[in-house]
Amino acid sequence: DPTGRLIWQERSFFGLARVEQTNGPSKVETITRLVHGGTIHGQACPSWVDNQGKVIPLGYYHPRGPAGDLLSLPEGSIRRKRVAAIGLGVGALAYYARPGEDWTFFEIDPLMERLARRAEWFPYLQNCQGTCKVALGDGRLRLASQPQATFDLIILDAFSSDSIPAHLLTTEAMAVYT
Repeated sequence: DPTGRLIWQERSFFGLARVEQTNGPSKVETITRLVHGGTIHGQACPSWVDNQGKVIPLGYYHPRGPAGDLLSLPEGSIRRKRVAAIGLGVGALAYYARPGEDWTFFEIDPLMERLARRAEWFPYLQNCQGTCKVALGDGRLRLASQPQATFDLIILDAFSSDSIPAHLLTTEAMAVYT
């Protein structure tokens, strides 16, 4: 998007991460997005809020997108008292945490946690209504070290540039998730 203004960038072992700002549809709104490789890993617009005043996640995290379809189901539809999410991005999934829920985000890149905690850009972790924590390290290995049946719901949302890391899709990894 040629209208994006670069406001920050840093390279980690896992690639170049950029934070850009661009105009929203009304031209007076500012959308902040995290771009890692060629993928947008989350976006926020401080003026787009829900009826509770929380900033609504954009893109595929939007309440009318895939994440919203699953995580906005009525309470009790799926067990989710303890939720694991492999991959943090900007922490947009934390938007869906409800009071009394315990969410653990497994993130391999410490840079992603630092970005997700920049509430002026991405307020989702700060505004989490449940308990949200970040566990740094390889999600598959960190999850495998947890006692069996620790989590009610596991969300696999990890990307390396434009693809899901292959080691998260192996037969061995699937055995850890079940």
